[in-house]
Amino acid sequence: MLKKSTIPLLAMVALLGTTPVANSAGELPSKEEMWKMLKQQQEEINALKQILSIQKNEPVAPAEPQNGEKKKDGLHWSDRITLSGVVDVRANAKKDYAKTRTSDIVIDTVKVNVDSKVTDLVSAHVTLLHEEAANGAGPEFVDVDEATITLGDPDKFPAYLTAGRMTVPFGKFTTNLINDPLTLQLAETKESVLQVGFNSEGFYGSGYAFNGNSQKAGHSDTIDQFGANLGFSGKLRNATLDIGASYINSIEDSEVLSSSIPTLNAMSRHIGGAGVHAVLGFQGFTLIGEYITATDRFDNAEVAWNGRGAKPKVSNLELDYEFEIMGKTSIASLAWQSSDEALALGFPANRIMTGLSMLIFDQTTVAVEWMHDKDYGTGSTATLPGTNTTANTGTVKLAVGF
Repeated sequence: MLKKSTIPLLAMVALLGTTPVANSAGELPSKEEMWKMLKQQQEEINALKQILSIQKNEPVAPAEPQNGEKKKDGLHWSDRITLSGVVDVRANAKKDYAKTRTSDIVIDTVKVNVDSKVTDLVSAHVTLLHEEAANGAGPEFVDVDEATITLGDPDKFPAYLTAGRMTVPFGKFTTNLINDPLTLQLAETKESVLQVGFNSEGFYGSGYAFNGNSQKAGHSDTIDQFGANLGFSGKLRNATLDIGASYINSIEDSEVLSSSIPTLNAMSRHIGGAGVHAVLGFQGFTLIGEYITATDRFDNAEVAWNGRGAKPKVSNLELDYEFEIMGKTSIASLAWQSSDEALALGFPANRIMTGLSMLIFDQTTVAVEWMHDKDYGTGSTATLPGTNTTANTGTVKLAVGF
């Protein structure tokens, strides 16, 4: 076997022995012969470089990717993108306040999340969402539910900036039940916003501004809606805790209120909203508490209540316990929810919910739930009386995450 030190010498000899020279008569080569000589010499130089790399145990540099697939920072574009999502199919049976029975099977949610870490300081997020209305009511479509760009590196600096369409951080809405809590139904707000926030050692907070759907009568269409939140999430000895508060100056821009107020484009004024929440976890138990309220009254023409306008408020108290059934992670849940001055929004006065979910396979969950609603009393409001009756809904869900 040849020694490594002899490889370069043999390579030089090979080059000298194969490089063409002028013919024996001493004539200069023609132009075609010259190009051929140069091309052959370049190929031999490349071969020599490869031999020298092998002799030094150095890796040979790979060829650059073609067709626009050039790598950046050593990563292919597909290495910087994460896909996730969920498919949620539900069957439900309901007996409403009028004792009318209905039932249906719906693809309740199809959600696809696309997250990209473009650089250490730039990331992007997109959520595509499809929600099928119960009993075929309403159109079916795929919506761009969220689309944001975030500037910042939380590993190096706590502050960040996010711009785009998102669910604004007003309310927490934590639950382990199938159906959304009344807090989410009242307060969930999706807008295109500019947000500045921070997250450091468990403490988090942000401030944001947007131009919402609501508009004050006689005012220009400008960015005059805003909000802020502040909280702490972390461990306290053997427990976990998430506690916080949030404020928005236009609770009427929430999904349910903006679709319920007939004079949304001519509001007498913006109506503020405030919320507080606490989520405590300890030894398999999770206790959830949340309260959200408008900070002022709507006009009666906007949200009715006893002729003077409503000041809607909702609360959610939920207790969850995680355990195993035949080796499968399961969660049992019990919740009590209530609303006040929210009859015009179709909310119950009181709601009791109980449910059980089980992770039957990897990323695959089966859940059952029973929901009991109590309507407002017949004397709750002269202009919009309640029925003082009850309604019951049973739901079964099969969900797969990916």
